[in-house]
Formats: sequence, C-alpha cells, structure tokens
Amino acid sequence: MNISLSWLTQTDYNMNGKNLILKVNGTAVAAAKSCSIDTKCDLLEVSSPSDGAWRRFWVGRKEWSVSCSYLLTYENLTGVLGIGTIVTLVVQPLYDTTYHYAGEYGGTVVEYRASTYEGIYYHVTRRQFVALYNGEYFTAWEGMNDTPWFVTPQERANYVNNANNKLYRWNGTGLVFVPYLTGSAICEQCKTTGSVGALANGSFQFKGNGPLSQVTT
Repeated sequence: MNISLSWLTQTDYNMNGKNLILKVNGTAVAAAKSCSIDTKCDLLEVSSPSDGAWRRFWVGRKEWSVSCSYLLTYENLTGVLGIGTIVTLVVQPLYDTTYHYAGEYGGTVVEYRASTYEGIYYHVTRRQFVALYNGEYFTAWEGMNDTPWFVTPQERANYVNNANNKLYRWNGTGLVFVPYLTGSAICEQCKTTGSVGALANGSFQFKGNGPLSQVTT
C-alpha cells in the first residue's frame, strides 16, 4: 500500500474538536471536554547480518485505548466506581444540528399540505423529506414552521434514522452514512480532580478488549 500526504482543499470537511463524541454503552459521555484514541502495535525486529546497517521489523500484536475528560456533575460522580467494567465504546463524528426521521420511502408523493403528520420519512428518489398523513405522503404542510428542514435538507446536518438509530449526513445530493469506530473495552482508570475557583473535572481511561472496528454501513 502506497501512502501520500496532501494539503486539504476547500471541498474537504474539517472536523471541529467539539464534533467528536464518545458513547459508552450507547450513552454519550455528558459534558465531555476532550476525547482521544490511541492505537499502536508491537514491532518485532527480524534483522539479520545480511540486512547490513538497516533494521527490519515484523508487525506484532495490536492494541488500542480511548481516554476522555469531562465536567463533573452530581449525577456522574459515581462513575469513578466503574473501573474494571467491560463496556462497548463508540467514537463518532458529529456535524451541526441533529434531526430525526422515521425511515426511507420511495413511493408516490402527494403535492398537498397537511396540518398534522404521523411521521417524517426520507424520499429516496426526490431527495427530500416528506410527511406521512392519513396514509399519504406530502412534500409540504402547515404548522411546521419550526422544522422547515424536512422539505429542504440542510447540508452537513445530522439526520438520525429512528428505524435503525444510525446517523447520516446530507452531502448536497443525498444522505451519506457517517462511519464510526466501535469496540469492546475495559474501564482501566477513573480520575476526579477538583480545585478552588475551577469546575471539577473527571476522566476515563479505557483499554481495548479485542479489535477496534470501523462501521461503514
């Protein structure tokens, strides 16, 4: 595999530090301040006299860890008792505002307005969000001034499919699944810090318990 480095262009989506979120057993770490992922592998030297002055290595076992710091509250103070707990970690990028919808729909859409709706669906052929009302789907409706994004999706916004709880992003032409990292881990260390004149902080250190995988679909 050949790897090359190049400068980011204006079309690339840069990620703000606040847009990286850590979930533990499906629940986001409240008031998280930072999150870091560390992956590494052992290098086994296999140099021989015939290699001359240069060392040669084989890749050995791999490992990973995740650490995060967060603002301490009365509710999460008991988190320090979680050492030794086996958890499922999800590290996921977020973008702007997050919206919810019920699922995908690809049938006929009625050009009419409805005052109430029974569900919000994404129309896969027209590439817009529609409302379900009395068994029919509508492209526009009344009384929904607080959520105009259903008809015209907002670029780079988050859209959570309530049917499968997966996160998607609108790239201008359609919904794109947002990949994430996940794996089983053991809570190795918990730390609580408090000082006069500052907010109390906590931190977790998780050690990977098996592979760290990327979910792409």
